[in-house]
Amino acid sequence: MENEQQAVQSLYGPIFIGAFLNAILYGVLSVQTYFYFQNSSRDARWIKILVVFVLIAETISFVLDFGVVWEPLVQNYGSPRIFEITPTTFSADPLVTSCISAAVQLFQGWRIRKLTKSNIVLVPIALTALASLTAGFATTILIAFHPGWTQIGMFEFGFLSWLVASALCDVVIALSLSWFVLRNKSAFSSTNSVLNRIMLLTLQTGSITAVAAIADVFTFTLSPDKTLEFVWAYSLSKLYSNTLLSMLNARVEWNKVLEQPSNRTQSEVTFYHVEPVRVSNNIGNPNPQMNLEAHNEPATVVFPAF
Repeated sequence: MENEQQAVQSLYGPIFIGAFLNAILYGVLSVQTYFYFQNSSRDARWIKILVVFVLIAETISFVLDFGVVWEPLVQNYGSPRIFEITPTTFSADPLVTSCISAAVQLFQGWRIRKLTKSNIVLVPIALTALASLTAGFATTILIAFHPGWTQIGMFEFGFLSWLVASALCDVVIALSLSWFVLRNKSAFSSTNSVLNRIMLLTLQTGSITAVAAIADVFTFTLSPDKTLEFVWAYSLSKLYSNTLLSMLNARVEWNKVLEQPSNRTQSEVTFYHVEPVRVSNNIGNPNPQMNLEAHNEPATVVFPAF
């Protein structure tokens, strides 16, 4: 009996912890989604659809991960099959997680393309995101056809391809946005404050998802306990979703820093692009068009809602 309890703890303990962290992050995501729809009435419809898609996919992920814990520990507890066959919903996690991560990464790539007006960064982001999605889909199919716990090692290449591609994409996104921010620093304190916040948030969110994916890789390859990786794996998709919502919701604070007129909303401050504009010393000139004549100074131009 003691050996059986130890086996259950070793096999399903990490999965239980991962599902618990998943539930916490799902609650955070729900609050962020509510806040987003309270302040984004003017966002483009496709962005709202993306947020809804992420929320629905995360709800499905939450239910499926709960099923992975419920089936062996409650429904079939005591049956020797729980040590032989993976739970029914176990195979779905790579596909659902890769769908969510790819959607968020492609959105980030599109935003970088809109900022830089260049496809140089967009192409590698899109390729690595799609590679991660393909590997996640293939891993789900392989697990579904080979559900034995002893066969998990067979899918090591699929797991590693999925997680490494996802981590690489996060690194490219974080570095490219940081490069853009540093390149567009200006003499205006409010502009620099916003740009610094953008860079800090980008590095924080990008590093969190990348570290989680890399931790997945190392625990899967180095640990003899092949379920230990699910401490990270089951919370990975929620990290991507919360990254997306935190970026969208942060526009409110960025707007306050730039002291926009009171009639502007969060959705009108989607991101910031710094361009040289001509600024005149004729401060008292009643015609604002006449002030654009003396010399070039970097200033912040707010993109319209997208």
